Amino acid sequence: MRYLLFAVLFFHPTAWAQEPRAKLPVPSEAALAESARVVAEVYKADYEKAKTPAAKVELAKKLLTEGVATKDDPPGQYVLFRIARDIYSQQGDLPGALEAVRCITAEFTVDAMQLKVDAATAAAKASKPAKAQLACAEQLLSLVNETVAADQYPHAKSIAELAVVCARGAESVELIKRATLKAKEVDDIAAAFLAVQQARETLDAKPTDPEANQAVGKFLCCVKGDWPRGVSMLALGSDNDFKAAAILELEAKPDSLKVGDAWWKVSESLEDLGKQRTQMHAASWYRRAIPMLSGLTKAKVESRLKSLPDATDSPAPNVAAAVKERDFGFSNVWINETYKTTIRKVGRSWVETSHTTGKVTLNYVEVDRNEKYVELFCVERKHKMRLLKSGKADFDGKGSWQWISNGHWEK
Repeated sequence: MRYLLFAVLFFHPTAWAQEPRAKLPVPSEAALAESARVVAEVYKADYEKAKTPAAKVELAKKLLTEGVATKDDPPGQYVLFRIARDIYSQQGDLPGALEAVRCITAEFTVDAMQLKVDAATAAAKASKPAKAQLACAEQLLSLVNETVAADQYPHAKSIAELAVVCARGAESVELIKRATLKAKEVDDIAAAFLAVQQARETLDAKPTDPEANQAVGKFLCCVKGDWPRGVSMLALGSDNDFKAAAILELEAKPDSLKVGDAWWKVSESLEDLGKQRTQMHAASWYRRAIPMLSGLTKAKVESRLKSLPDATDSPAPNVAAAVKERDFGFSNVWINETYKTTIRKVGRSWVETSHTTGKVTLNYVEVDRNEKYVELFCVERKHKMRLLKSGKADFDGKGSWQWISNGHWEK
């Protein structure tokens, strides 16, 4: 039996680009100490001139620029970035400090989140005027979303508390309210995350377990606001209303009105944050449907949209960056030459189409993705399949993985 699957580069210009350059390890303490001595010597006059906060920020900019230009001296580059980060943080300039962290993480293998948290903590505690406090608080709230998206809840809690402090320093009633609500929200999400740990462990062993998929999928969507990851789990879940809404959303060509109505129905059984998250998600589908609606149906949808708070008030975390990081560079089109079918990613689901008839023959839900493979679950046949980074496939038809090499089954 032959079953050859290989990835096809399809409408993806970056797919032909070279592999990204490997990051460097952090230089040794001895090398960093020597580079710090050299930097202090070379920029001695600049340090002496930097007496005011503005002058110190300019010095940080200069060091950061020099670091970017330094290509042949890793210890020197690391030290320049690190000193720039520290100066920015000491002056309460969080955007500058985070840019320095970005430069470090682009070149070196480090704990990026820890560096961001350290920079944010130092910048938040630095003495600064009200206007700078305002900018820092806004940046901290953005960082809270990032830490929540990465499930780094201890970090999220500490950053949220700092955001409240900066908001008070800015004397902005509106910002104090938002920061306080964000801190409470982080506590709620952290508690909910702990509550689904057993379900997450179950999914490690049984990826299609209905109860576990329901618990984790509901957490991701209704608590965390991470719909791209959660919907496919809810499609495998145990609650009929959630399942029906998720399956409608994962269709190759979803009906926006039906999807919106289905999620609105789900929201009516929820409370507080879950209700808000789900209604805002339903609203995103309703807005797509409105141009095609008329009469009573349009009036119903518009009434529901008006009943919701402004989308900018939604506390849903910004998970776009995290989702992008989880893409791992896989092709979205795979061709089975033996059976003349193509498996293609459509939205957040996958479909298998016959080359002969052009019709969809099978539907798949993505249940996992990492650096090595994308794992799919076939809705109709109830089997699992892994699309490997190597361009081959790993097919589970009878409960055990069978690896494919050169188009042949291997025992």
